[in-house]
Amino acid sequence: MIKSNSIITTSALATALLFASSAHAAPCCAGNAAAPAIISGDEQAQLSVLVSHSSVIGEVEGEGEPVFWNGDQHVVTQTVRVDGAILLSDRWQLGAMIPMVQQDVQSSGVGNTGTALGDIRLNAAYEALPEWSYSSWKPRGYVFAQLIVPTGNSVYDSTDLGMVDAAGNGFYTVALGSLLVKRWSSWDASFVPEVHYGFRRRFSEEGITVNPGVGASALLGGGWSRGAFRVGARVQPQYSAPKQTTTDAGQSMSIYQFAWNAGVDLTYMASDEWSITGSYTDQTLVGPAVNTQLSRTFALMLQRRWDR
Repeated sequence: MIKSNSIITTSALATALLFASSAHAAPCCAGNAAAPAIISGDEQAQLSVLVSHSSVIGEVEGEGEPVFWNGDQHVVTQTVRVDGAILLSDRWQLGAMIPMVQQDVQSSGVGNTGTALGDIRLNAAYEALPEWSYSSWKPRGYVFAQLIVPTGNSVYDSTDLGMVDAAGNGFYTVALGSLLVKRWSSWDASFVPEVHYGFRRRFSEEGITVNPGVGASALLGGGWSRGAFRVGARVQPQYSAPKQTTTDAGQSMSIYQFAWNAGVDLTYMASDEWSITGSYTDQTLVGPAVNTQLSRTFALMLQRRWDR
């Protein structure tokens, strides 16, 4: 549970950064745990490298009050991700995300560290609302579909102390959603709703079958630009349905999960082709939270774009 939640948080932040667009388009930031990297500006292709540092600082059991950890517990996830997207035509595009994850877990003076490949994400997007002429209200809009491939070990596959080899969620997952972006002079706004479904999987070595079911999130963000700089803020509720677990002893159902991501971003457009973004995401600023760990994440992303 500790590892998978931390990875979800990092993925959510990484996606948020990837929507930083070029100087030719609204420099908006948006994203969520299931959304893909989407070209939302006037580029032909983009490639990003992101480095993030995420620390779990507490947890909420059931629907209770959050409990913040003391110095005896230490859970840190560091991720390096390479993400890219390319246009197939004026309105169709493909993208992919490949993460490498290092996890460090310490409890009561005993610790362990592991590095592993995370879950690979593949996506397709279609520009359903192109911005062919100016409108004071009509946004630029995309719809997307994504496949999450469980290339990383999950907590159900883990064999290492502290589950430091659990760098993925463990389930094939499909997601459907949309990205809406709009700019007014120096201001911009974005909205990214999505729903996803994780397919049932049997973990043979453990002798259990887990059905993760459905989940959803909705990110609302906005920003202000001046010259080569953009400052943005975002908030994003995330929901995961109860998981059904089946063993030889019978079936059990977990409690649903709910959390809020709130964050700020600072982007510097070095040129039309290059940008760098720093971000901070905190799950303790907005509530309530249910049955989840609470993380704080710092990230830095370098992006290269190629114009059409």
